[in-house]
Amino acid sequence: MILPTILAGLGAGVAAAAVMPAVISIAHRTGAVDHPGHLKPHERAMPVLGGVAIVFGAVLATSIAITVQAAPDAAAARVAIALLVASMAVAGLGLIDDLRGLSPRLRLAAELAIAATWVIWAWTSGQLPHPVLIPVGVLWLVGLTNAVNMIDGLDGLAGTCGLVGGAAVSMLGAHRGDAASAILGACLAGGCLGFLVFNRPPARVFMGDAGAYFLGFMAGGLVLIAGASDAKGSPDWSSLLGVSVVWGVPVADIVLAMTRRILSGHPPFSGDRSHFYDQIRDRWGTTVPQTLGVMAIGYLAYALAGLGISHLPALWALLATAGTVLVTVVGLIAGRFFSPEAEG
Repeated sequence: MILPTILAGLGAGVAAAAVMPAVISIAHRTGAVDHPGHLKPHERAMPVLGGVAIVFGAVLATSIAITVQAAPDAAAARVAIALLVASMAVAGLGLIDDLRGLSPRLRLAAELAIAATWVIWAWTSGQLPHPVLIPVGVLWLVGLTNAVNMIDGLDGLAGTCGLVGGAAVSMLGAHRGDAASAILGACLAGGCLGFLVFNRPPARVFMGDAGAYFLGFMAGGLVLIAGASDAKGSPDWSSLLGVSVVWGVPVADIVLAMTRRILSGHPPFSGDRSHFYDQIRDRWGTTVPQTLGVMAIGYLAYALAGLGISHLPALWALLATAGTVLVTVVGLIAGRFFSPEAEG
């Protein structure tokens, strides 16, 4: 399973990188560009359709890999394919927003509808371990989709998050014998790797909402798939908790940003410089590559913690997850990251 999975991931990266020049050209011709502004540190108009290449690479490689390497569990394979389709639908929503703009309420309603459709499909297919994960799963999918979108504010940030997180999920899937999750994670990581060829500092293209929504929705769905029943027919709570921790940085970032906004008397969804990467640059005076390096260390730390937690017995996994959350909160408080003063 390992070699075909690696090849699938590399194929996704090659495919994403191969179509990127055409995507950049189309973005310029259609006016799908992001102009510099107060909260946008880039110096020139940047094409924002890079996520289309990620979707193309990930979908193409996944489709070929699942066809060639049949998953041992047909039901799990169907749910994985359904997740890919749902993620494409969310990416389509983001693409419309990139090209024409959509109201926040309409975007949220569409995200909830797509998430609910996939979660119900997964539940009826027996791939969600407990009924409580139906409403929780919908909120988790929508929340992580928007968390990844919010962290996509600096060259390489969201792409590196997808690369590290997807690789970690793929390794866990291979360890569990879950070919579908291993392939999806690898192709997600590969698509992000191909994107990073053009998005590393200084970036030549941005991911846009299409890419961020696809990445966030896929990440959330892979967490829920990880909790599917194990070989004994019991819910795999350790994997569910472990894979959740893998995506801890974007989750912590959205909680941090919204908390700071509330403490400073601003709407929780308003734009400001309260994200991790903003505060790192403002406090430490780091360059964009240096900031990306610091964030990448955080991604790796949470990915390793998540992989470790996934191998623990369920009770110990729960305690380790709670400990990880506690250490995160204490670290943020001690570092005064929640302080509403000096937005930069």
